[in-house]
Amino acid sequence: MRWNKSYRGGDSLYGESIITSRWEIIGQYQLPVNEPLYFSFSATGHQQDSYYGTTPYMAKQRVAFGQLLWDKPVGAAHQMLTGLAVRYNYYDDNSTATIDTLDLTNQPEKYTIPGLFVQDEWKLSSKHLLLMGLRYDHHPIHKSILTPRFAWKWSLKDGQTLRVNAGTGSG
Repeated sequence: MRWNKSYRGGDSLYGESIITSRWEIIGQYQLPVNEPLYFSFSATGHQQDSYYGTTPYMAKQRVAFGQLLWDKPVGAAHQMLTGLAVRYNYYDDNSTATIDTLDLTNQPEKYTIPGLFVQDEWKLSSKHLLLMGLRYDHHPIHKSILTPRFAWKWSLKDGQTLRVNAGTGSG
């Protein structure tokens, strides 16, 4: 193979070159209160510097997420989980995905999505578990997103499990 880095982005010998860098941080903190209240967070960054022959592709993405969770047993059979969440997304590249087609200016995608959810895990018996949940998010473009979920778990003998799940969602 004759290709080396000096050919990157040139037209004398075709090659694909992709250089990426990525970072990520994730964590959870239990708040110092008498209730089971947690703050979970994450952030990621990704940068791509690529050439496909003479065609450059440069991209940058940043995502931040924060969530406040309350996870509490209610009686002997119910485990309630409720929370508030927020997600921020920034994306930019040199393709038409982030170009305003009317005035041909660069328009990075930036949006914040707040949300809230509630979930009940109901232990029907030692072998049957029912989970019901509802999530609401608000996207600046797609507007209201309601996401119900339902799951049933049947613990069979010898460590076998049968699960049935249903729900809707976006993204």
